[in-house]
Amino acid sequence: MTIKDIEAHRAKWAGIARANGWYTEPFYVQVWVDSDGEITDSVSFTGLALDLILPTEYECLECDEINEQEFYRDGICGECQNVQVN
Repeated sequence: MTIKDIEAHRAKWAGIARANGWYTEPFYVQVWVDSDGEITDSVSFTGLALDLILPTEYECLECDEINEQEFYRDGICGECQNVQVN
């Protein structure tokens, strides 16, 4: 991942924001980066106050398994969360 990569995602989202009337300056993006340093996804939205660079995968604090970020809450994977609830 380079600054050029982030800027390409910023340009994409800035175009979408301009077309839909929510562009502001400065304009920020949130990107997800995999273990190889490649951007896997991006987003921008009204109210984003800085660029955010987040990992695509997380290691669970309970079981040490690595999964995609959508399965985590507070650093705990979904499977461990279900065990804690039951």
